[in-house]
Amino acid sequence: MVSSWTNFVSQCKSRLSAIARSCYLGRAHWQRKFQEVSQLLEEALDSGAKSEAIREQLKQENIQYRQFDRQVNSATSDQVAA
Repeated sequence: MVSSWTNFVSQCKSRLSAIARSCYLGRAHWQRKFQEVSQLLEEALDSGAKSEAIREQLKQENIQYRQFDRQVNSATSDQVAA
C-alpha cells in the first residue's frame, strides 16, 4: 500500500515538473518574440537612417535651387532695368 505521504510527494514532483516545463517553454517563446522585435527595430532604424539621408539630400538640393533661382531672377531684373 502506498502511503499518503508518498502519494503527496509524487504529486508535488509532477506539479513542479509541469511548472518547470511551462517556465522553460514560456522563456523560449519570449526569447523568440524578443528576437523578432529586435530585428524589426533594427530594420526601422535602418529605414529611418535612409529617410534622414534622403531628406538631407533634398534639403541641400532645395537650397541650391533657391540660390540658382535668386541668381536667375537677379540677372533678369538687371536685364529688364538696363
